[in-house]
Amino acid sequence: MKKTITEWLDELPDGIKELALTNQKEFTKTASDVPNALRLAFPWESSPQGRDFWLKVYNDPQLTSDFQKEEREWIKHATATQLEDRYGPLGRATEVTPSKAHPHYAKMKEYLEDAAETHEPWKRWRTVNNKGKLVNLSDHPEWSLLNRYERIPAPPKTININGFKVLEPCRIALAKDETYYLVSTPDGEIQTGRWDGGWRDIKWLKAGLIHRTREAAELHLKALLSFTTINN
Repeated sequence: MKKTITEWLDELPDGIKELALTNQKEFTKTASDVPNALRLAFPWESSPQGRDFWLKVYNDPQLTSDFQKEEREWIKHATATQLEDRYGPLGRATEVTPSKAHPHYAKMKEYLEDAAETHEPWKRWRTVNNKGKLVNLSDHPEWSLLNRYERIPAPPKTININGFKVLEPCRIALAKDETYYLVSTPDGEIQTGRWDGGWRDIKWLKAGLIHRTREAAELHLKALLSFTTINN
């Protein structure tokens, strides 16, 4: 199906799409698919990201098409001169700079931290595809440029108070002026405060009576009062 280059580029995932549209130089031609549009849209070698970056995007498995397969076959047999005629000068600098680093560089570092702790680090990660669908990983990530990768959020810690499953209260100092909710057993109510690091804040923090949400504080208070509440 023929569409304008801009229409095809607009189908790229967020992050990649904006870079491609910013770099775009060709606006009149049409293309048969995303890889073809990406190849025609602008000179890769003169873009801020460089030729290697866009070649990785182009070769991403999720962008595979009949055109791309034909292009790969051509690349296998092309001479260096033919490659340079089509894609620009080869042998670019390889030093790591913000514009040269892999788009998932920061997440790769986080993944490496998990790999230092477990043989199955992928169990802590999930991917978000270009349609916004969350999928837990079942193996090492492919680091597709079309997907986003993130750690699976750890479930919040809870404590058991007389059978009530209560979110663990704050254990470290809050940010200055951050709102908190105080479990006040003498008054049997929730008080609202702003963290200033004063002696009262520290006292209540050490006592485990501060929460970041009113709902957590209310459940905590209910659990504490359950020890002394008289049931008729």
